[in-house]
Amino acid sequence: MSRKPSTHRPQARVPTLSDFMTQVRGRLSRREAAEITGVSEHYIRNIEDGDRHPKAAIVAQLIAGYGLNMSQARHVRDLLAPPLDLTPTETLKEQVMQNSGLLDHLDLLESKGVLAAYVDPLLNVLLLNKHMIRAYPRLDVVGNVAPWIFGPHSRDILTDRGNEKDQVVALLKAVMGGHRDCFQTNHLLRRLRPIPEFNRIWTTRTRIAYGRETTDYLRWRDQFTKEPLTASIYSTDVEVPDVVLYLAFIKDDDGIQRNLSMS
Repeated sequence: MSRKPSTHRPQARVPTLSDFMTQVRGRLSRREAAEITGVSEHYIRNIEDGDRHPKAAIVAQLIAGYGLNMSQARHVRDLLAPPLDLTPTETLKEQVMQNSGLLDHLDLLESKGVLAAYVDPLLNVLLLNKHMIRAYPRLDVVGNVAPWIFGPHSRDILTDRGNEKDQVVALLKAVMGGHRDCFQTNHLLRRLRPIPEFNRIWTTRTRIAYGRETTDYLRWRDQFTKEPLTASIYSTDVEVPDVVLYLAFIKDDDGIQRNLSMS
């Protein structure tokens, strides 16, 4: 009797050192990995099985041998370090709403035609200005950038949706590596796991991003005018811990910044 092929697909999990080191080894056998890293097969197996907490010198050998880039190397070290706490989302919302300086700054950015949002490191939405709400319709209702990008509301808005999906997964992997024991991390992954494309990107790609290149433009279509728009993205920490300000500066065809009109 023939056995039916398995329909099981890998599921996104909270980042761990064992999973990431297995993933970056890729198609190399453990013997081949030992040859290029100088770390024994037995030690590599123990790391990948979660049975060994490697020393810094061993980690350096693996990073060099696998040719990891700076972001991937930082991710490995984050996974070795103790996990970080994260302030509850509702508490952060209250802190933003009670901070007149943050509110005034958001108003100023809106008056200058800049898309702006306060989010936490996991991209949970705290407060958006009107330009951001217009660019990302119903993001304030969805409550997090990642489910919005993978969900139906972005389908007719983002004109480079594949890049945005790849970008947000790389960013979440980086942040969740540090905040891997937080309620928010587990809650967000539970929301995203039912999405097959999210699981595919999460489990097959090793890209890690702690920020976004300003030349990696956000591209979308205005929901009312259907005008194609391009913006460079910046992020910065603010005076309230665990709050990040995201800015999108609109560019014209020549790459020059211009203001966005609400009309």
